[in-house]
Amino acid sequence: MGFPTGSPKVYAQEIAKGYVRLSPINLRRYAPAELKVLNNHLTIVDREARQMQINDKDFDALRNKNQMLQRLKSARLVLHTFCKKRRVPL
Repeated sequence: MGFPTGSPKVYAQEIAKGYVRLSPINLRRYAPAELKVLNNHLTIVDREARQMQINDKDFDALRNKNQMLQRLKSARLVLHTFCKKRRVPL
């Protein structure tokens, strides 16, 4: 079916920013190959977020980075448990 934004990387970035939340109901419409691509792009966005250099005094930016990492981790957890139940290899 494809991703709503057209690009899986943009979709992963929207998940990281909090615009979209993954749930098992949302994941049902994707084919196993698309789930694998989404997992790869969630990993890429996670790596990019961890590489961001933030000043220790900038609390808002630090909080935003930590929230982004938390959203990505929860999205990957939802994706992995969904694929495990459906026996979809990632």
